[in-house]
Amino acid sequence: MILITNSLKTLNMLLLNETVPWQQDIIAVMSIISPLIIVFFGLFYYRKQKKTDVFYQIEGIRYSNKLDAYKEIWSLLIYLTIQENDKTIIIRRNNESGKSENLLRKDNATEFMKKLTETFFNSGNGIFLDSNTKKLIFEYRNQLYRLLDTDRDNTGNFIKLKNEELVKRLHQIHDELISHLRTVVTDGIVEK
Repeated sequence: MILITNSLKTLNMLLLNETVPWQQDIIAVMSIISPLIIVFFGLFYYRKQKKTDVFYQIEGIRYSNKLDAYKEIWSLLIYLTIQENDKTIIIRRNNESGKSENLLRKDNATEFMKKLTETFFNSGNGIFLDSNTKKLIFEYRNQLYRLLDTDRDNTGNFIKLKNEELVKRLHQIHDELISHLRTVVTDGIVEK
């Protein structure tokens, strides 16, 4: 009987929007815990967002550095080009008999290697280049070193290139570099 009476009193209080003492305790605890839970999840989300922002900032800087490195390598292609200009390393000339021959400009080759060293090592751009670009650039550089080394006693500015296959390979490296650099920069295919 007492149980039924107490239950009816509780039901009456609930219907009349009156609270029972133990309900008041629960409401007080919930009013304290709710803001703490909201603050906790807010801080959790804030920290996660900050980490994401920092990650994207670092990726942006890395991408910018890679792009600058590829631009620097692109600027060196003026030395490797088949179209003759004042910086071209390999030029084609007619000799006395009217026969066409390939010549290597020693001054331009030396200047190219100095600029490559500056670009690749001193400026730190080499760290941002992919392995294929490095392979092609250094294959070209190694061929130039070999050619300059074999003719180091010659005091003139030109070296006759008798090996037509080597000249073709050097031009092929130039073409591969242009194609590869365009692909890397426009498509964003940069190895990590």
